[in-house]
Amino acid sequence: MSNVNGKYQHVAIGVSGGVDSLALCLLAHTWGEENGVKITALTVDHGLRKESAREAAQVKSWLTRRGIPHVTLLLDHPFPRHGIQAFARKWRFQLLGDWCRINLVDVVMLAHTIEDQMETICMRILADSGPEGLSGMRHNTVVGGLRILRPLLRISKGRLIATCKALNQDWIVDPSNQDMKYCRVKIRQLMPDIERAGLERNKGVRLASAMEKLRNAFDNFSASFIKNNGGILKTGIAWINVSGFEKMPNKFKELLLLRLLVTIGGATWPSSKKKITRLIERLKQEKVTRITLGGCVIEKTTLGKIWIYREIKRRCLSVVIMPGEKRRWDNRFEVFQNFDKKLILEPLGEKGWRKIKRKEISGFSDIFDFSMPFHARITIPVARSLDDSLIIPHFDVQDQTNCEKPLNVISCDFRPDASWTCDLQGPRV
Repeated sequence: MSNVNGKYQHVAIGVSGGVDSLALCLLAHTWGEENGVKITALTVDHGLRKESAREAAQVKSWLTRRGIPHVTLLLDHPFPRHGIQAFARKWRFQLLGDWCRINLVDVVMLAHTIEDQMETICMRILADSGPEGLSGMRHNTVVGGLRILRPLLRISKGRLIATCKALNQDWIVDPSNQDMKYCRVKIRQLMPDIERAGLERNKGVRLASAMEKLRNAFDNFSASFIKNNGGILKTGIAWINVSGFEKMPNKFKELLLLRLLVTIGGATWPSSKKKITRLIERLKQEKVTRITLGGCVIEKTTLGKIWIYREIKRRCLSVVIMPGEKRRWDNRFEVFQNFDKKLILEPLGEKGWRKIKRKEISGFSDIFDFSMPFHARITIPVARSLDDSLIIPHFDVQDQTNCEKPLNVISCDFRPDASWTCDLQGPRV
């Protein structure tokens, strides 16, 4: 735990009940006591197996006896027929993030090991990934607005088994970890042969480290280009100058668009390279065009700009925000409202735009001008009360630590997971 920064006050530990997560939890508990950091164990019960509730209760019993606070987070959502693992991952982070916002938790630690990292790298090789994929799991990253630390990425599972045995801690064996219908399990079974063939763990770690440096270099390139040739608005909209974009080699165009689509679309994974290549060809061949990809609309206009904004017809949902509530919206905005009533957060939409044109609401001129395409304007998040009146949120970050919070304020802080965009956001074009 020595590589964990001591600035945190409250840290959550994701605990499935397996040996890895229990070992991390016990180590983190000791570290927390020594450094004055509150530790809470969180178990997500997806309900995917009939034994899951009993196993969560067993984890709670084990940790309670050791004086470690524990909370079980229940998933109440229908399961899909396909893509169970992706579904479980999505909702695991959703539940962890919601609980951490409510309870002012700084960070969540997860117990991924060097074996998990090797499996991830092999899966990314099979998927023909670039540096983004081959860099594997990051030690310190953001997922769904939630800060994630993985302090055990260079630690073997064998050491964690030894840790639990030394501390007289039992653990749960999940039978799905042996289910050969999952790609990761197949790779896990093949890992001894893969290592004997020459791809040992230390080589995998060096590969991930080299690819992470390359990914960081691409991030720096993207940030530098946007500073000089475009912008990312606090309303979650990006633009780039066509002239600067056309001067770049296709590979750099691909890297830039991959990052912008994830940033603006709030997607977990980037679009495929084939789709990005087709997008670049259309942008090159057509003077004016509008294309959808990765949850975004990419619109090239006659004014010499390429706009990237959220696709709202199928993707962007309305949510209810209660008084005093903090929550993440559309995996892009951190929202806080301090009205004395519940509000509905949603895209402005055509109906909202008509209200603006009739001058029924004010404040819109501070967040965009009329050079922005119409379909970009209507993606901007607004709050609606039950009497159907619209409220333009504050897009500058509000100080939510102040004890005297202003009343009747709703703030939307555009905070994508992509850290390279942090210093690029401006209020308008």
